[in-house]
Amino acid sequence: MATGPDLRIADADREAAAAHLREHYAQGRLTLEEFHHRLDAVFEATTQSQLAVLTRDLPRAASPAPLPATATGSGREQARQGHRPGSRARLGVIPVILAVFGFLFPQDVRDAFPRAAAALARR
Repeated sequence: MATGPDLRIADADREAAAAHLREHYAQGRLTLEEFHHRLDAVFEATTQSQLAVLTRDLPRAASPAPLPATATGSGREQARQGHRPGSRARLGVIPVILAVFGFLFPQDVRDAFPRAAAALARR
């Protein structure tokens, strides 16, 4: 297999470099701003030499444990699929909307849900 600074890199190489940067940030070698800047550059990198530039001033650390490979794709794809900002917060809004609707239109709600209205009347 050929190696060299101008060879294209894969997502696994980017993930490894990102883990390397996370470790150095956790140890206090990088500021938060510097960490974010370098992390963005890692995921934009396309060659080995571009990754090397981002970590050349950091000491070599023990390799972090590799990320498990999954059938659904790389870590970036999983993060995009699994994270939908505010999705859980929206679930809490539904009861509020129903309560407001019931307050504004009480007869309509009783007509739409006769069993629930009868159960409430028995209390």
